[in-house]
Amino acid sequence: MNALITNMPRDEFERLLPELVIEALNRNGKRRYEFFTDTMNMARSYDLESAALQIAKATCIKEGEPMLWEAPKDFNGVRTLPLFPIDSLPSFLGEYLKAVCYHIQVFPEMAVLPLLSVLPLCVQGKAMIYYPGNNHTEPLNIYTLTIAAPGERKSGVMRELTAPVQEYQDRWNDTHKSLIAKYQTEKAFLEQRKTEAMRGKNANIDLAKEYTQKLLELEEISEMKLTVKDTTPEALARELYLHGERMGILDDEGSVFDVLAGLYSNGQSNINIFLESYDGSPYSISRATKEDIVLHSPLLTLGLMVQPLHFEEAMNNRQFTGRGFIHRFIFSFPQSKSGSLTFETPNVPIELRTKYNDLVTGLLVLPYPDDPPVIHHSQGSRYLFRDYFEHLQEGLKPGGMFETMREWTAKQLSRTLRIAGIFHICKYGEKFAKQSIDTDTAKAAISIAQWSEAHAVKALSGEGIDSGITQTAKQILEKLKKTGKQTVTRSELINAMRGSYRTNDLVLPLELLEDMKYIRLNDVTSGSKGGRTKQIIEVNPQIFM
Repeated sequence: MNALITNMPRDEFERLLPELVIEALNRNGKRRYEFFTDTMNMARSYDLESAALQIAKATCIKEGEPMLWEAPKDFNGVRTLPLFPIDSLPSFLGEYLKAVCYHIQVFPEMAVLPLLSVLPLCVQGKAMIYYPGNNHTEPLNIYTLTIAAPGERKSGVMRELTAPVQEYQDRWNDTHKSLIAKYQTEKAFLEQRKTEAMRGKNANIDLAKEYTQKLLELEEISEMKLTVKDTTPEALARELYLHGERMGILDDEGSVFDVLAGLYSNGQSNINIFLESYDGSPYSISRATKEDIVLHSPLLTLGLMVQPLHFEEAMNNRQFTGRGFIHRFIFSFPQSKSGSLTFETPNVPIELRTKYNDLVTGLLVLPYPDDPPVIHHSQGSRYLFRDYFEHLQEGLKPGGMFETMREWTAKQLSRTLRIAGIFHICKYGEKFAKQSIDTDTAKAAISIAQWSEAHAVKALSGEGIDSGITQTAKQILEKLKKTGKQTVTRSELINAMRGSYRTNDLVLPLELLEDMKYIRLNDVTSGSKGGRTKQIIEVNPQIFM
């Protein structure tokens, strides 16, 4: 805000309002808009908006000047989002992520959630973390959602961060391919012999039982599959069944949303497996023509990077919002760097990439225990999580930050605990079970959780998508720009919209544009008393600049 106005006492501000309006009139171009906007914002803070407008109108008439306008608000800048606290990442990960962002030319908010998807993919099912207030435990998988327009280098980010996962999987499958082939051959042979023993005149039940026992004793070994894409819910359940009830979907196209929305199942959403696999709840599918699938504690890591259109479709899907699916996510709305990219950028330093690859590999080789160990808290960690819990509860009170997003907030502490558990394993490796969560790790997790709050508010308040009213308002604004006129009637606007909208369809979008200072609406009565009233739309000249 202009230094001339900032911190001015109310009485003095009210007394100087006429002079401030003159000061605005004495300025040119955008400086005039900016000064008058600052004046009006200060007037609103003192509950003097009406008085300021009356003074401005009277002064402009007296000086023979057109009415002053405030600067219009940016549709894409409704909420200022905090920058990601990149130095809160443990060990070298902050430096590595900075290098990745510098190389690919994205902001950290574009890369952090893919990172926070790769790490849980490596450790889910290998440990649990205690809720510090009781004996409840949380698994270590996470659901993340990064929303960015096409051409913002989502694929480059995902490719860089998932590379060591793919390399590990390929290396393991190549090393074990002969054992896999041997198992598949022996299994096929025994299944064929079992089938033969149960057929025809010479059917031998004892021999069939013998082959059945040999099949049960056969040590299963199959190709490693850590992630899938474009999978249907039933296919995902099958993959979980085949791969130890642990799976990841790391997708930079958002195509999984199409599947979840019922694109390939006649519009019927089936998100049960995604709901149950967030907490490791039992899940089963009974199938008429194939064997049933029974999952005891499936865990899924979901790391999605989607375009705004996919996100809008998800937010408009009642299955996603009504059943709490979307409330399981951590969100990020990264800024765009389009228009400010440089031709050359340095590569990610080899030592940092090697450290990252070694970390991911070290996490992947940790065994899956039959009874996963539970990570405990130090006293300092417990106090920090208690304070964060109380912060969340305060935000749920009337007028609080989280008042309208109770379901997401109810899951926020568990998300934060999961991040802390993942960071703990990154810090201690195979010795993680012998250590408690320390205060530094708890602080790091809580710092990231606090960063995520504003992004969640944007996502769940509707600011992250264009409502139908906003979309129509933007279309109206484009039409007004094309007319080049400073004033148009509502009838002229409807004609310019080529009959796409009725009069009533434009009421709320026009009110939105007025609130955002793009237009002013004036009702003008023609002729004598009782004459016809028509609405005149005045257009802010700044939209033509």
